[in-house]
Amino acid sequence: MQRKDIEYVLRRLGVDTRQMKQSGDWWMVSCPLARWTHESGTDLHPSFGIREGQGVSPAHCFACSFKGSVISLIREYGRYGIRDGLVTKDDLDELVDYVLLAEDDTGDIRVTGMMLDQPVVVPQDIEDCLDTYHPYLADRGIDEQTASRWRLGWYDMDDRVLFPVFKKEGKHDRLMGVIGRTVVGEEPKWKNYPPKFKKSEYLFGEWLKPKDADKIVVVEGPIDAIKVNDALEKRKMDDEFWCVALMGAEPSDAQLDKLVAFGSEVICMLDNDASGKMGTLKLAGGRIGGKRFKGIGERTIVSAVMWPEEVNDPGELEVEEIIELIEDRHPMLEIKLRKELKVDGIS
Repeated sequence: MQRKDIEYVLRRLGVDTRQMKQSGDWWMVSCPLARWTHESGTDLHPSFGIREGQGVSPAHCFACSFKGSVISLIREYGRYGIRDGLVTKDDLDELVDYVLLAEDDTGDIRVTGMMLDQPVVVPQDIEDCLDTYHPYLADRGIDEQTASRWRLGWYDMDDRVLFPVFKKEGKHDRLMGVIGRTVVGEEPKWKNYPPKFKKSEYLFGEWLKPKDADKIVVVEGPIDAIKVNDALEKRKMDDEFWCVALMGAEPSDAQLDKLVAFGSEVICMLDNDASGKMGTLKLAGGRIGGKRFKGIGERTIVSAVMWPEEVNDPGELEVEEIIELIEDRHPMLEIKLRKELKVDGIS
């Protein structure tokens, strides 16, 4: 896109382009998403840029981390703007058509040899199903008030309960993806919406973490995270402790980095089975079958709950039992893992 096209699009998105400045091939200006995605609601020191050139131009904000094409920017603006009455769907469709014509020189979405990082968009029919209560949640001990807080939902087409995953962006929570759990026993047990949603880049529940809570309890599944946080809140411990879920048994590098950044202590409460114990070891750091996993034991304090032999996960426990396990946690030392967790293959 050329400068005149970039200016036209930005003006349509409510940006004052009189302050636009050039930095190499990039035109820097206040972020069109600032009112929603920047903590202050403004972008006084322009951190947003669009690259001028033939074909598709990438756009990037260094403050709120938006990254994608100009069309992606328009669609992201529409997520908020339509809701707040700033723009209509017809306005956005017209603007998308304009951009497609402006970019038609190459018809290619490759820039400097790399594909643009297109934001994953949750299908509208899935997003519309959030905030819908299903009896399955009651069976799992989650009442309507709790389900509403976590914005849980129900997707009738797939017979799945929906667990949305958000990312904190300034004063708002941005929907990054949704994971759905079957209630009829079909495989796969869990399904991502959209399929390309990379849940390993997030922690379920991170967006609701109280600011001062610096002891982070880690569990595997969303229901476990909801139940543990419910217990912490009932005991008025959520100003110190908060629970997040890996949405799986093994932590990714991105999740490990988040855990270190979130608090002063990480408390492992993964399931009391072979995969949960292996995930615990990978989180804390240690050796498995001759391979060493660095984990986060050298970067922060790591501890673990010591499960009763007959209990598999937090979902089987009452409030007081959950609290007792957390309060009686043990330091996660490698020698303790060998002796107490009894993971096969540890050397």
